[in-house]
Amino acid sequence: MKFVVIALAAFLATACSIMEPTLGPFNGETWLAEDIGGAGVIDDLQTTVTLTKDGGVSGYSGCNRFSGKAIRDGAKIRFSPLASTRRACAPAVNDQEQKFLAALQNTRSYRLDGAFLLFFDGAGAPLVRFTEL
Repeated sequence: MKFVVIALAAFLATACSIMEPTLGPFNGETWLAEDIGGAGVIDDLQTTVTLTKDGGVSGYSGCNRFSGKAIRDGAKIRFSPLASTRRACAPAVNDQEQKFLAALQNTRSYRLDGAFLLFFDGAGAPLVRFTEL
């Protein structure tokens, strides 16, 4: 009987480790913005975000690098105030960068939809659509 209990415990431990919940987009992958606020993005301007399991967030907003913290609860997410470098950008790049950073600050939830990572505001309106880079 002891052998059966030990074998069952080992099986359950293995099964639980296989079935650990996925971290979704929080595995340190870099995500490329394809659309910001329904206005698309500037071609060849890489606007990215990287999310880690420990709550780190970093990326490139088109001209400057940024970093901060992501606070998650299920599908809900908020970003701390983000620290950013302050390089000068062309006006169109600066405009997209400001829209992207504002979208991050207004993000309240996320969803994976096929190959896309989507950020939404508090009313459920889409803010940013990403693909994995």
